[in-house]
Order: sequence, then C-alpha cells, then structure tokens
Amino acid sequence: LGFATSQVAESLATSTQVLLARALQAIRDAKEGKPAADFEFYPIPPRDVGRGIISRGLKVGLQLSIVLSGLTYLAQGRVLQSLTNDVAVRALSSSVMPTVLVAQVFKALAYPTNGALMGALDWSFSAVVLWIAGASAVGAYTGLSSLGLAADGGAGALTSMWTGLIFFFATQLVLGCARIFSGTGPWRALREKP
Repeated sequence: LGFATSQVAESLATSTQVLLARALQAIRDAKEGKPAADFEFYPIPPRDVGRGIISRGLKVGLQLSIVLSGLTYLAQGRVLQSLTNDVAVRALSSSVMPTVLVAQVFKALAYPTNGALMGALDWSFSAVVLWIAGASAVGAYTGLSSLGLAADGGAGALTSMWTGLIFFFATQLVLGCARIFSGTGPWRALREKP
C-alpha cells in the first residue's frame, strides 16, 4: 500500500507541479503581451487552469488514497497473510493498520500540495514547511513516547511512529494549502484580475 500510494501521490505531485508551472508562466507571458493562443489550454484563462490544477490534484489524491486504503483495510487479512506466515507479526501489523492507512491518505494529499508549491517556484516557503513538518513529526513521536506509548517496542511504538508521519504529512498539507489560498507570493498571480 505504501509503495502504491507513494507512486500515485508522486505522479500527482509531478503533474501538478508541471501543469501549474505552465499556467503560471502563461500568466506571466500575458503580462508581457505574448499571445494567449500559445497557451496549451487556450481559450481557458491560465488563472482558471491554475486553480483547477490545484483543486484536481487534491481531489484525485484524496479519492485514490481512500480507495487504496479502503481496499487494503478490507483485504488486510489476505494482504498480511501474503507478506508473512508469522502470526505475531500479522497481529502486530493488523493492530497498527488503521493508523498506517490514515497516514497514507494524508501522504496522498500532501504530495500534490508540495507539487503545487514547487510548480509555483515557492522554494523558500516549501523549505520552511518541510522543516516545520519534520519538527511536528518528531514532536508527536516524542510526546507519545513520553506518555509511555512507545515503551513496549511493539504496537505502541509503531502507532507512535505512524502518528508522527501523520503529523508530518498533515502539517505539509495544512501549511501548503494556507500558503496557496493566502494569495501571497507567487500565489498572487492566481487571484489578480487580468
């Protein structure tokens, strides 16, 4: 599941990044007086295309991650049985599976959001987001560990680790969307009137 979700999320991030970069370049070209007919999505205005790319990236990420997570959850017995014969490992994996699947949903939303930041060349903000997301993940794991949830080294430790990853992806999603919808920096181009 992690591999499949990562591949889908990575492809969404890449396509979001490339398509958004083209839309933002078309907005810059229009300001310089270049013909709109050169824009590959003509006659749709580049601002509308840019907004649609962000929206579709998030919607497709959410839909695919829910489908992949739902199917995995429903078939978890068969999935785990195909991966190991060790009953203890299957039981441990099954107990942490819901947390892993929630992390996958957030991952599939965070990747296209990061792709949008990269497509807009919002490098500085993207770097800050990753630092804050990393700190939130470490903080979540440390906090759960200090409560003794990771002390046993078993299900509690795995759940704490995956909860940290949920914080990592959720932080990227929330801060990235906040930046995009703020209309500041490179995102001003999607709000300005032509």
